[in-house]
Amino acid sequence: IVRYLFWTLVMSIKFLLGIKVFLSVWNVTQWLDFISIGRESPSEIMGLWRSSAWAAHFYEWGLVWGTCFFLFCADTAMWFQLGCMFLGVCIVFVQRGCAIFDFLIQDDISRIPQRFSEKVFYYAPRIKSMDVAEHFPPIWDRIVAYMRYEDKCESDLLGAYSYTRGSSRGLFFDRLSLQKKPLRPTKKPDTQPQCFHDMTVMEVVARNYCVLC
Repeated sequence: IVRYLFWTLVMSIKFLLGIKVFLSVWNVTQWLDFISIGRESPSEIMGLWRSSAWAAHFYEWGLVWGTCFFLFCADTAMWFQLGCMFLGVCIVFVQRGCAIFDFLIQDDISRIPQRFSEKVFYYAPRIKSMDVAEHFPPIWDRIVAYMRYEDKCESDLLGAYSYTRGSSRGLFFDRLSLQKKPLRPTKKPDTQPQCFHDMTVMEVVARNYCVLC
């Protein structure tokens, strides 16, 4: 509802401003004595083919109104982008409880296991040492294994991002099949992936805002 009310207000203001702008352009064209397309009398229309100035006035008229229409559309697109950005920022802050400071410095990557366990596996038993659902480590390891199978990461990252120790040798598609190798809960993983280690505030700021492009 808020979104529709917002855009109704924006478009209403844009409509009123458009009327004022078009009236101003119309007054300027009348003051400059441009032609009025569609408002010529029959006698003027009969004499157009003998007038050399009509074509010049027509191009001037089209140039002024075309520029006005282009700027009107461009301005509408600009306000549309600004409105979407404003609504998106407000929605993000509302969803996060307006915790702006936590939003700027929190380590979202390290919170993936806890959030996934809370939202998806809220019914599953927890690993006491990690406060993570027992079903999350095998699912995460299978995701990383698929990434290694598709050459989206190297073998060293497979070991660093997995809960279980081992190499990528013999990593075939049959081993990734749920029918031949179903997922089983893990009560005590071998290790915790490096990407899920807690980071300090300075490390989070350096990673999120100080990365050279």
